[in-house]
Amino acid sequence: MASPIANAKDVCEWLGVDFSEHAFNFHPSVRAACPSIGPLQMNIVAFDHNNRAHRLLQMGKPVYNLLRRNLPQGSDSKALVFVPDRKQARHTALDLVNYCGSDDQPEVFLGARSDEQTDRFAKDIESVLGSGDQALARVLGFGVAFLHSGLTAAETAFIKTMFSRGLVRVLVATNDLSWALSDVSADLVVIQDPEKYNGLEKRY
Repeated sequence: MASPIANAKDVCEWLGVDFSEHAFNFHPSVRAACPSIGPLQMNIVAFDHNNRAHRLLQMGKPVYNLLRRNLPQGSDSKALVFVPDRKQARHTALDLVNYCGSDDQPEVFLGARSDEQTDRFAKDIESVLGSGDQALARVLGFGVAFLHSGLTAAETAFIKTMFSRGLVRVLVATNDLSWALSDVSADLVVIQDPEKYNGLEKRY
């Protein structure tokens, strides 16, 4: 995180980070004021499922509801959603699109302002992705994208450009790409789950 917060030690403990070794926090008074968005707000929501798969499934609808509240249709607001791995990135993006469809608001996260802009965006998606990841092509058409280290450089550059322009308003990315996204900005950041599988120790 790149902003000072009042409860940095609590957040580090929640993330499993040694505050004294790996974190530095400025006093909140030095944070640059931004009248358009107001003060930084942080909310931590607990989920009581011990099973990781069930817990991630339980998080889907609350994340969608949070995005709907903070990214009203027609606004320029954007959101970053960080997830543990590439499989979850794909699932979360597809779930968000499905939730939009069930609410009869399929394009609520699409930043296109006109039919012409929407058509041009669709052609750009086809040009860049071609016969590539069809799940990615599908969610992009609804203003949602997912990003992980398995995508090509061209796909990554395209997604970041569309997100920066506001055509894509929700970007789901794996936690390991957090530093690679330092050149994009968002009004809302969601950390869906900090737990990750350790292949060497064979545990989460």
